[in-house]
Amino acid sequence: MGENNIIKKMTNDDLLVFDVDGVLLDTSQSFPLAIQRALEHYAGLKNMENFKAPPLAELQKFKQISGFNNDWDLAEGALIYAIQRSAFAVSVDLLTFLMLVEREGGGLIGIDRWMQSIEGERTKLIRQNYNSALIRQLTQEHYAGIKYCKKLYGFDPEYVSAEGAVENETVLIDPDLFKEIPLHIGIYTGRNRTELEVALDQIGLSSIEKENLHFDDGVTIKPNPEPLYTLAKDVGAERILFVGDARDDWQTVRNFKQQCSEPRIEFIQIGPEKYRFDDQIYQYEHVNEFLQDVIAQFQEQENSINQ
Repeated sequence: MGENNIIKKMTNDDLLVFDVDGVLLDTSQSFPLAIQRALEHYAGLKNMENFKAPPLAELQKFKQISGFNNDWDLAEGALIYAIQRSAFAVSVDLLTFLMLVEREGGGLIGIDRWMQSIEGERTKLIRQNYNSALIRQLTQEHYAGIKYCKKLYGFDPEYVSAEGAVENETVLIDPDLFKEIPLHIGIYTGRNRTELEVALDQIGLSSIEKENLHFDDGVTIKPNPEPLYTLAKDVGAERILFVGDARDDWQTVRNFKQQCSEPRIEFIQIGPEKYRFDDQIYQYEHVNEFLQDVIAQFQEQENSINQ
């Protein structure tokens, strides 16, 4: 689909909302690595034989189905997948597992429904080796490390005494380009408030107005579209462009369209062409390419007015 079509329709009254992970920040070596380390740590604590944590590339595939925008949910899902791979005589591979989970609704709800559909003894075996609170704590500790755990999650690490995977994150977006955008700007992320503050500080965007930020408050999280409507209402926007990279970002926009006819909304997908969620989606390989097009279009409009 031609990306320039949507750019040419932009006005200064539009609201541009960004996801953070995978769009503004490269987290491919932080959250997946933290999950992988947590799974390995978990298996050691539980004395689980034959257990193998999925490689990073497999962990990232969870984001390609709905329900795993939250990385703590992803850690739980990956744990269940890894348990059945190591414990069942006949197990399912990752692509089959994800297909079955998505068919059941995606996320942890889909996993629970899938477990209810398989033999009782196998479900019992999973539940015997599954501790939601422990895998979440381990993932948070391996992500934050000794330096950030207290700040991000309010507790001192119990199991981890080293640097966290958060320190591997790198900035994707060019802050100078970002600051040139002549539009209303918002953030809708699955990070919690403190995680978002750390991210914005890393990127150099800590000056963004606080009322234009929405983070995981435990109530309205993706794919709930309500925060997008609230952000648009606050700035009087007639159209929203939501820039994201995960299927839950796309589903958030789809849910918005089903619930609201105004303001209009479009989804901009960031990422490789092979992962395009739908043929009708506007897509860019990198967020800076999108920003460059936006800025160029407004410059063209300004030059046209001045001639």
